[in-house]
Amino acid sequence: MTLILCPSVVTAIGCVLIYLFALRLRYSKRISIILSLLYGLATMVWPYSKSLMSETTLNVAILGGVYGVTSYVVRPSKARLAAAGACMGFALITKIMSVIITPLLVVYLLVVGRTRSTVRDLLLCFAPVFLAFAGIQAWHNVIRYGEIWQFGYNAGWGALGFCTPLYVGLWGLLLSPGKSFFLYTPLVLLSCFSLRRFFERNKGEAFLFLSIVIMYTIPHAMWCLWAGDWAWGPRFLLVIVPYVILPCGSYFEQWALKSHFAKKMAYLVIAFSFAIQILGVAIHPFAFINTRKYVVARLLSSELKEDTYADSYSKNALINFSPVFSHIVGNWWLMKHMVFEYDLWSDVPWRTIGAFELKPPIWVRGNRTIPFWWPVGIAQRSPFARWWVLSLAGANLLAIVWFGFRVRRFFRTCNDSEVLVSPLTNSVVQQKGSGMTEVGR
Repeated sequence: MTLILCPSVVTAIGCVLIYLFALRLRYSKRISIILSLLYGLATMVWPYSKSLMSETTLNVAILGGVYGVTSYVVRPSKARLAAAGACMGFALITKIMSVIITPLLVVYLLVVGRTRSTVRDLLLCFAPVFLAFAGIQAWHNVIRYGEIWQFGYNAGWGALGFCTPLYVGLWGLLLSPGKSFFLYTPLVLLSCFSLRRFFERNKGEAFLFLSIVIMYTIPHAMWCLWAGDWAWGPRFLLVIVPYVILPCGSYFEQWALKSHFAKKMAYLVIAFSFAIQILGVAIHPFAFINTRKYVVARLLSSELKEDTYADSYSKNALINFSPVFSHIVGNWWLMKHMVFEYDLWSDVPWRTIGAFELKPPIWVRGNRTIPFWWPVGIAQRSPFARWWVLSLAGANLLAIVWFGFRVRRFFRTCNDSEVLVSPLTNSVVQQKGSGMTEVGR
């Protein structure tokens, strides 16, 4: 039980970092809270807060490193830089691919810092801590694989390496119905309309964010298993979510200047993004994937050899490039059976292809889907745990209500020193003394 809750705790730390990072980017406290809530509830981060995949930890570790480095530029501190080195080092031992980000942070410091003390602190504070973690990874490689430079990707699917054509991987990660980043995190559309103002206000950080997004996406697009299954959405791109969400603050800063149509579209994008995440957290992540696997196996040729690119590409062509087998479509199917009870197989996504004799998906009883909310799921699967699960759920519900009232009160009494543009009240608010005065709509 403790292990299952770890990703949730890590994700909560990530939400705090987003709030602090937003303040570092000179957004108001009001907008910083909004960005933190959107990050936690309207992106892939929410479904992955219930997943034991390494990307949940990797995302927060890298975010901590990026925040530490950018904060050092504003207020130089050896402790900040050492903490950033520790975060990037922890990211390294979590997943070796994170090493791509470290040179970008070093270049950012050297270009934006431009002082001798920056170089000195990099060598004396950041580098030793990071290299200590690198040493731990090297020791682990020797113990487990017999070589320092062996990371465990030389067998099975990993032996195929970076064999996917770049245009195929990019199409899959960005535009395919099964793994499109824009489908699983629609909120990124607001970021696209915020980039110009964000570049004008935070040029150094804007180039850093853009570099992270590009440099992290390209190698994963070329990886043999670019889709990152079994997982919700493009698992590997979870790491770039913070750097496409933070620029959205620039959109909210100009909220009062937006047209009525632009505001309605923003609300629609936020609502759709939130709804997509509900599908991800309400259904067991393997419920649809496990059932889909048997259907796809019957449609593919039995002559395809396992652990070959032909096998990988054929499966992706069906699973990720066809809307029929989209995880979103599949979870919508199971969501309907969570609310209503009728024949499970009557509206299965692949019904036009043919009927298949299949076992019900996991976390499905008869024709009803069991919600993947731990207060419901654990209580149903373990009646003995019902009393403490329901008690803890009640305490969480009270905490959520209390937090909601606190946020509402904060929005009413927020006394930021600069002019605030409120995306909640559609008005420009300006501080006068200790109070807040509305100056326009």
